[in-house]
Amino acid sequence: MSSNPQTINVQSYIRVRPLKQKERRTNHLEFLSKEITIKSENGRNDKCLTFDKVFDENIKQETVYNTVVRPMIKEVLQGYNCTVFAYGQTGTGKTYTMTGEQTIPGQENVHAGIIPRVMEDIFNELETSNWKYQVSVIYIELYNEKLRNLLDSQNTVEDSIMDSSNIQMLDDRDGGVVLKGLVPIPVKSRDEAFKILCEGAEKRQSASTSMNLNSSRSHTIFTINVNIKEMAIDDREDVMRIGKLHLVDLAGSENASKSGASDMANRNAFGVNRRLTEASNINRSLLTLGRVITSITENNPHIPYRESKLTRILRDSLGGRTKTCIIGTISPAQSNLDETESTLNYAYKARSIKNKPEKNRNISDKEFMQVVDGKISHLKHELDSLRQAEGFYISTETSEEMVSRVQELENCLKNSEEDYNKLNTVYLEKQEIFKQLNTDYGSKCLEYDNLKKSFNTEMKSYKGELDRLSK
Repeated sequence: MSSNPQTINVQSYIRVRPLKQKERRTNHLEFLSKEITIKSENGRNDKCLTFDKVFDENIKQETVYNTVVRPMIKEVLQGYNCTVFAYGQTGTGKTYTMTGEQTIPGQENVHAGIIPRVMEDIFNELETSNWKYQVSVIYIELYNEKLRNLLDSQNTVEDSIMDSSNIQMLDDRDGGVVLKGLVPIPVKSRDEAFKILCEGAEKRQSASTSMNLNSSRSHTIFTINVNIKEMAIDDREDVMRIGKLHLVDLAGSENASKSGASDMANRNAFGVNRRLTEASNINRSLLTLGRVITSITENNPHIPYRESKLTRILRDSLGGRTKTCIIGTISPAQSNLDETESTLNYAYKARSIKNKPEKNRNISDKEFMQVVDGKISHLKHELDSLRQAEGFYISTETSEEMVSRVQELENCLKNSEEDYNKLNTVYLEKQEIFKQLNTDYGSKCLEYDNLKKSFNTEMKSYKGELDRLSK
């Protein structure tokens, strides 16, 4: 690793989707090449936000890829870790930007997204080099705070819902996360990688919402691992250079009521609103991501990475050793202005995060074999213990994962209690206001009755006087 890594900011880009039929363009947004101005009603409190680049609705997939991602390819091949993630409201083009239309592989497809283009460029670079290499991919889904391997043929949507996945999250020595039980799939060509991407994407959790007929309801992370063997010079050992690229497609960021998640049609046989629970978990992970970004930019001593599996996985991408880019996708429609402004603020704040990208340490053949032998020995030890021990055997890693899970649940419980206390305080305040209004209402009703009686008495007196005068 570099002894003195350079500090760089997270790069932040905005992509504007085309206006749909029947939508009305907002006049509260003004777009420039690197700036977006959010205009206020009175014109006095306009807010100007600066980004690394703003892509208007006419920009092609190729341009977005060449600007944001292509420069990362050489860095991955040099042994760096890089991350690109798309964030925004449902229906603004996150998945289109990341994967595109999955019809034909490669860049001859003008609608190809970032992932197919990355795979083509990586294999083009490797195939024209003299390196010995291996490329493998991982495709995971985080749905309702549950992890699922989208490349496991025996893994189904029900596994995600029932939390029967065998993926365990463990902390490594460097403060990162190891996903135990997740085996990378080797790929030998861009076509093979594209086929795997399509197969995994078909398994992704999706549902119809009022924002999108086929809305992705989960976060997905497509990771490309590149191992390059550097041939030894003189008497030195051969070494392995390792680079990674994480491509993250986050679930829609809109609120539950706007997405239609609170509709009665989403309730199951027990009256439980599955979509509302789903939206709550999506928002929880995105809110935690937002708190992490805020905590980093405000230099808070505690960063709440562990409060969500999403932020645990992305920990090194936010304030760590990874080069990170965020693409905020937005709508130009007036009806989506609130969500658009939220996305812009999110991406703008993320741009203040500073990372220190470092090359992964090169591993010699001898060290690599020692790691493999160590894993084999560990598995044999677990197997022997299971055969010989009475009762249950729990490995150190499993025990650590259980402790980590307890801590996660305790943090969630703490947050829930805080939210409950806040809501309860608001409820009590509203209840006092209601009581006061109810008292005022009773007084006004009594006052009205007295006025009515007085009025009726006066009317009788008035009529009597009229009758007397008419005689």
